[in-house]
Amino acid sequence: MARAPIARRTADAPPPVILPVAGTTFPTGSTLLDLGHSGGWGRGRMVNIVGDTSSGKTLLAIEAAINFAALHGAENIRYNETEAAFDRAYAYSLGFPEGASFVGDDTETAHGSVIVEEMFADIEKWLEAHPTGPSLYIVDSIDAMSDAQEMGNEELGKATMGRKAKMLSEFFRRMVKPLAKANCCLMLISQIREKVGVTFGESLTRAGGHALDFYASQIVWLHELAKIPRTVSGVERVVGIRVRFRNKKNKLGPAFAEAELSILFNYGVDDELSMVNWLKRNKYEGQLSYGFDAYPAALGRLRRARDMDKLAALREELVTATTTRWQEIADAMAPPLRKYL
Repeated sequence: MARAPIARRTADAPPPVILPVAGTTFPTGSTLLDLGHSGGWGRGRMVNIVGDTSSGKTLLAIEAAINFAALHGAENIRYNETEAAFDRAYAYSLGFPEGASFVGDDTETAHGSVIVEEMFADIEKWLEAHPTGPSLYIVDSIDAMSDAQEMGNEELGKATMGRKAKMLSEFFRRMVKPLAKANCCLMLISQIREKVGVTFGESLTRAGGHALDFYASQIVWLHELAKIPRTVSGVERVVGIRVRFRNKKNKLGPAFAEAELSILFNYGVDDELSMVNWLKRNKYEGQLSYGFDAYPAALGRLRRARDMDKLAALREELVTATTTRWQEIADAMAPPLRKYL
């Protein structure tokens, strides 16, 4: 019996645009990150932010909380700060929602759940209290966590290697469906580590074993590229950093998108400047209010004047241009036909 031929689209029918289902994501705080992650961070999924030291990992988590609270309320956000280094005053100055809860404020732990077993129990209680969501649970970071057996060892260095990775793998396997059912985004922050003795392949990794590679729906790696200096009255100081993000996994759309972000201290991701730099590098030829090189000064003037109307109009113009150019590049890279109807 002959097989039916593969159904193909006719030559005059363009390939369908695959977009995320409405309501499956929430904004990251960066237009480029949103575009690179098919709309933003995924609800009901695990998200892993991996990066160098001081590459903006916690900042992205703070901006995720701010944007999530604007849509769903601060009471649906929980922050598990395991490093005892989270500066709440600084976070609140950036706009972190004051109604979000912190592990340690309502538990016996001094800060976050520094033991993985405690984290497991706290997340399970959170899902029980928020069965339909949406909600956001942030762990900052996995690297600072231990397990009960290691914490109970009196002898430093006593063999417990691999135990935390196995426990995390078991937990992620058990929790992936409850997270989806409760529409909870579990955001996990990881620190980059170098693999010892690697002569080929990936030379960098992060804590937690390979479980995160499998169970996380979105994995983004951050690398610091350069410092952003500013000179005032003859005095030069570093006021931010340029960071490259690379989407290593994205189950909501195409993976491996990458772009550069400008991050300013005491501000966050400079979304407008990041878009300007991206448009310049990607040869945008449309009409804009300013030339590419004139944008930094123009943005600075409008921000100092607090001209919110003009800033909003400029931002809308840049978002439209960036989205258009991103889609143009995606369309040009896409196969001319879909294999199946």
